[in-house]
Amino acid sequence: MSVHSSAYFWNGDTLVLHIFLQPRASQNEWAGRHNGRIRLRVTAAPVDNQANRECVKFISKSLKTAKTNVKVVRGQTSR
Repeated sequence: MSVHSSAYFWNGDTLVLHIFLQPRASQNEWAGRHNGRIRLRVTAAPVDNQANRECVKFISKSLKTAKTNVKVVRGQTSR
């Protein structure tokens, strides 16, 4: 993936989102921007990949697509 200044872009027929994931939030929600990325708050803890799984679930529900169509490209083990 090349570097883009936008928080999201299309790569062919794939929508790429640059997400700042905030775990242990009070509710799952889109929460504006953070350093040029889309801020997503999830209630799950950043333990055993729980926050990433909740992120995938929330994004797939928001975009009305299957969870198998949403993939974490980076950030699976740390910020």
